[in-house]
Amino acid sequence: MQDRRNPRTEALLAAELFAGGRVRAVLIVDASIGGALIEPPEDLVLVPGELVLVRLYGLQATTAARVRWVRDGQVGIEFRHPLHPTTLDFALNDYAKTLDPSAEAADRSACSANRAA
Repeated sequence: MQDRRNPRTEALLAAELFAGGRVRAVLIVDASIGGALIEPPEDLVLVPGELVLVRLYGLQATTAARVRWVRDGQVGIEFRHPLHPTTLDFALNDYAKTLDPSAEAADRSACSANRAA
């Protein structure tokens, strides 16, 4: 996965993933304007080519994405339309700074619990 079109930024943020008729908490490990690396719950089966919706916490709108690859509990997704750089910056930096560290830890625990369940 070294050949990237857009530079990635480490994220470690909780998000919502709409897939298979369900809404699930996922962890965004890193992201760029063109896509993200996510860790979904273990019981959520995603396949390359599948269309999903992602909602970054702090943003109202969802973003359509396509699953590009699945490997070792991680999933690479490509956004259907690249995010505007200021939108990504807000989600990864400005919004993340407003989070209560204990609330963010709880979100990460929920994502981890989803993966362990």
